[in-house]
Amino acid sequence: MIVDWVIGTLRTRIRAAKFLIATAVVASATFGVVRAENWPQWRGPHGDGTSAEKGLPVEWTKEKNVAWRLALPGPAGATPVVWNDRIFLTSAEKKDVVLLAVSTEGKELWRRKVSSGNKEVRGDEGNSASPSPSTDGSHVWSFSGLGDLACHDVEGKEV
Repeated sequence: MIVDWVIGTLRTRIRAAKFLIATAVVASATFGVVRAENWPQWRGPHGDGTSAEKGLPVEWTKEKNVAWRLALPGPAGATPVVWNDRIFLTSAEKKDVVLLAVSTEGKELWRRKVSSGNKEVRGDEGNSASPSPSTDGSHVWSFSGLGDLACHDVEGKEV
């Protein structure tokens, strides 16, 4: 009985995490156009999860403070990164890990395979798409949980 409760709780948290990731992408895109500061890596421009920008929303729901939504090809624990009008994120896609570029209008610009052999861990709580990409505005680096490193330019061309 306790095991069923734990599994049910984990599933609920996983669904919530997927929603938060998708919402983070939307929120990043929604306010990325308005704000001047880029978010080039996990935990932001200063590596501490903070932004110098003012007046950003502090709460959202499926409807509140959301300009658009985009279905991802699969689960991922990675945080998106933002540079000007582009959002870069990794996701599982069946047995692959992919890097996606999305416009701040919510349109997928391109999708590139980073790695084959996606491995899920702790049920659906994590997978090989968990490492966050990083960018300098010219290149995007992505790393899979299987140890594969990829570099693309912001147009999606492999470097």
